[in-house]
Amino acid sequence: ATTHVIMTSNDQSQVLQTLLSTKVGKLYGLQDIGTTRSWDYSLPTISHRGFTDRADFKSDKSFFDIFKDRVNGGLPYRILKSEGVFDEDNDIVLFGGCLLDVIMKRPSSIKDFDLRLVGDAYVNDETKCVARAKEFVASVFSFLVTENKKIDEEYKAAKNAVQHGDFYPRKPEKCNVHEVTVSRIRSTVTVRVPPIANLSECIFQLTFSPSKNVKEMLASCQPHCTRLAI
Repeated sequence: ATTHVIMTSNDQSQVLQTLLSTKVGKLYGLQDIGTTRSWDYSLPTISHRGFTDRADFKSDKSFFDIFKDRVNGGLPYRILKSEGVFDEDNDIVLFGGCLLDVIMKRPSSIKDFDLRLVGDAYVNDETKCVARAKEFVASVFSFLVTENKKIDEEYKAAKNAVQHGDFYPRKPEKCNVHEVTVSRIRSTVTVRVPPIANLSECIFQLTFSPSKNVKEMLASCQPHCTRLAI
């Protein structure tokens, strides 16, 4: 005979609260995420209505290769790299759903990029937090201005290389920095970079209410499947 246990709504609520309050223990790398069906949940597991196909990362490099090549033409990667987000000693951390979309082979589904300020130096120092947020916004504008100059230089060089009888190269589209919008709601600043040529709009959301470290930051991420950070 099979015994079926029916949980009351209160029991289900208690189980959910227990799961949501689970503390973040050891931090794992992308290569630790299981890619085969298994009942062993001692390592990080990502699932959605059963087994879900996902990328198998042997190293961080394979993840960054996808981020550079397949996420909006590499524009978000280049903007964040110029700000030092991927450096070892970074104080702005990329996290959340955008990373999950890369892992789940959905790079074209990414709508925005969530960032968080991290570090003891920012805790209880609102002035320093706001200043760092302003630096981030300024760095995005600086990158776009530099990128536009690079486009102009490459176009000029291509025109000068045209020989008699050849067609002139088509002038590439640049970013209109006057269309970049910046908004702030409480401790989150949002930077919207408009579409450029065949690239989509880039939305960066930096929360500058700081966490002491990455582990503490991940502990506050809901749902749990977004507990991913670079």
